[in-house]
Amino acid sequence: FARLGVGATGSWIGQRHQGRGIGTEMRAAILHLAFAGLGARRCESGYLDGNAASAAVSRKLGYRENGDRWHVVEGEPRREVLLVIERDDWEARRRDDIVIEGLGPYLELFGVAAPARPTAPVAPAST
Repeated sequence: FARLGVGATGSWIGQRHQGRGIGTEMRAAILHLAFAGLGARRCESGYLDGNAASAAVSRKLGYRENGDRWHVVEGEPRREVLLVIERDDWEARRRDDIVIEGLGPYLELFGVAAPARPTAPVAPAST
């Protein structure tokens, strides 16, 4: 991450917990951490072909398809759809209700010296 500015995420949410917005909130938070907190250039992710819920969350957050790769899952071939979101795409959909607190002491773990962008929403200047 320190050299490329590229983050990669993956997640799995049990079926009985799906449909409650947990996946969307988690993915929005990690994108905010990557872009606002760590200064990422892009983030990558993916989902197994046929996982409509994951595909919908990814589209909602601004990811776009970026190829595929194949895995063996339970002895069967399964296609993974690869995704990417660039900083500009995230900025266009950026939420203003996510705040990062206490990141400073941990930036070194990511190889980052200081946040590239403010971590808290900035109030508009009054005129």
